[in-house]
Amino acid sequence: MFDLVYFSSVSENTKRFVDKLGSKAIRIPLKSEEAAEFVYERDNVLVVPTYGGGNDGSTVPKQV
Repeated sequence: MFDLVYFSSVSENTKRFVDKLGSKAIRIPLKSEEAAEFVYERDNVLVVPTYGGGNDGSTVPKQV
């Protein structure tokens, strides 16, 4: 089986989506300094929000 891992910004739109799935989920920390120590080594499905439509090099948050 797999685990559900997600990143959600301060808007928490992705968190609300994941909550509606009704499955246990692990959130990637929002703060970069906390996320630097986050390691998840089990099979998982990663859920992330979309950013910037690919218009620049920072469309994926560093935490992810």
